[in-house]
Amino acid sequence: MDARPKLLIVEDNFLAAEALSDAVKACGYDVAGTVGHVQTAFRFLRNRDVDGAIVDIDLHGEMSFPVCEELQRLNVPFFFLTVHQSSVVPQPFCKHRLLNKPVATDALKAALAEFTPVARRNRLLECLPQGSGLLPLEHTTLEAGQVLHVPGQPIHHVYFVESGLISIVGADRARRGLEVGMIGFEGMTGCEILLGDEIAAHQALVLFAASAQRVTVDALREAMARSRSLTDLLLRFAHAFMVQTTHTAIAAGRASLVERLARTLLMWQDRLGEADRRVTHNALAMLMGVYRPSITLAVQELEGKRLIRAARNRIRIRDRAGLEQAANGFYGKPEEEYGRLLPDAGGAVGLAPAASSQAG
Repeated sequence: MDARPKLLIVEDNFLAAEALSDAVKACGYDVAGTVGHVQTAFRFLRNRDVDGAIVDIDLHGEMSFPVCEELQRLNVPFFFLTVHQSSVVPQPFCKHRLLNKPVATDALKAALAEFTPVARRNRLLECLPQGSGLLPLEHTTLEAGQVLHVPGQPIHHVYFVESGLISIVGADRARRGLEVGMIGFEGMTGCEILLGDEIAAHQALVLFAASAQRVTVDALREAMARSRSLTDLLLRFAHAFMVQTTHTAIAAGRASLVERLARTLLMWQDRLGEADRRVTHNALAMLMGVYRPSITLAVQELEGKRLIRAARNRIRIRDRAGLEQAANGFYGKPEEEYGRLLPDAGGAVGLAPAASSQAG
């Protein structure tokens, strides 16, 4: 996503819309457009991507709730700015923030902050007692394309991911590669270390720029030797990750490419917390072990069903619930297993924003 979230303003009063646009820009956000009618909002959303919306309830005597339903279907977060009270809001939208006009600047800033991705801490590290000093961690930033572990070579550091995405890529003797797993802020690299080895079995590739806490292999082993609870926690993650790799193999062998692509996009959103992702068809083809034209056809099929919107080097999830159906059962089991094995780490991995509740 771009650095400045692009917002849609749904407001039927021209002067109020202009004033709100100025206030939004002053808070550091961009205005993608302003609309004052329900049908105009629908036309806008069919043709433009937005990162959030501010919605008035009464649009020239017509309630805006159909627009809210469409925003929810598209995984677009929004809040209300209106003269009405919360009692008029239907139950499907009652969890969305409601601000009354005129709105104070501080209240507007607080509401707009919900459109900015929230910095997360690694779920495994969150299970450790605060200030325990059990692991001597070092914060690091990781660039897209950076290789953390090389097959057949020693692992020097283990990375607890906080943001971004690490792709675990397996390859045969002829170096034909295929993604066998992915790790976001729910996990860590270097499961080989947990199982008593120190040589990387697969490549750990930074797919999307990331931040992480890293620890040396020696320090991790010393901490595991001192703490049975830490050892149990990390071994349960290793188990959960093996379940994920098993289901990746099942999908590679049994699922259609459209089903595999739907599964991949859902897993990305779980770990990145965003419906919008910049990625090339070439990168997807490499990860899935297919030719690029096949990816293009699969993207076109999902876009034709209005489940995603694709532009040059960019894919945005429009209908998460529909995308889960398109995955046809190949998504969900590893996510449930993570929740079963690591209940203290936040539950199942399905991490799409609550504002996208229709997206599951």
